[in-house]
Amino acid sequence: MASKRRKNRVIQNHRPISESIIASNKENVVTSDMNAVDLEHEMSISPFDLIGSWNKKTTEDILVTFSDKELTHEIVGNDLPSDQYWSSSIELTKEFYRSKTIRIDNVSIPYSSERGYSHNYIYICLPDIIEKLIKTNAAKKFKNIVGSKYHGEAGEWWKLAYKIAGVFKAIDENQICTPISVEKIMNFSKKGDRANVFVEFSIKRSIFSVENIIMVKILSGFITSVGVDIKPPTPLGIIPAQPLPQDITSDDIMR
Repeated sequence: MASKRRKNRVIQNHRPISESIIASNKENVVTSDMNAVDLEHEMSISPFDLIGSWNKKTTEDILVTFSDKELTHEIVGNDLPSDQYWSSSIELTKEFYRSKTIRIDNVSIPYSSERGYSHNYIYICLPDIIEKLIKTNAAKKFKNIVGSKYHGEAGEWWKLAYKIAGVFKAIDENQICTPISVEKIMNFSKKGDRANVFVEFSIKRSIFSVENIIMVKILSGFITSVGVDIKPPTPLGIIPAQPLPQDITSDDIMR
């Protein structure tokens, strides 16, 4: 009888993996077979939530698909459907995993003194391998695809991210999350930050042009470094060059 009770206790101690890996806000679950639990848990996680570092090897077998167009603005009527403003969400498939969200680690966020920066929007530097992946597949379905309006160094893909209020957090070694304000950090340090982010992409027709732009939205992010010297991107053709005094045509030509 005592042996049977001991056997029952052993069985009860082996909880489902989904229960074993869940930690409360105050403490983590620690067991003697944690390494085995973590390994099996990671095998069940989508690569889009796990990898974080994307390169040619990790993206080579990713399939990119696009949803049907969803109208986003009523400025143009149904009589000109080709000029309507629309959005198409992007879904990624790798092996048997499908997701509209992708984790990207070590994302650079530069400091800027621009009005509204770090409050309404931020610049983020993503790997250009992601831009090439999306742009190549989008060009098969849409015309005039624009990946970015900013120039950076080789391997960089600079994007604007809006609606950033409340998306960033700091996480300690006990996996306790604390909301963190990028605006307050940058106002104090006057320097940039780095973060690991979860984002989703879409193709959107701009209301200011006929370009179809790849958009990015940050769903959540963890700040990993602050006070980092990060060079912001250079705008591409947004501000036309103004003539200088030495550009004035001589009088003899003008006559």
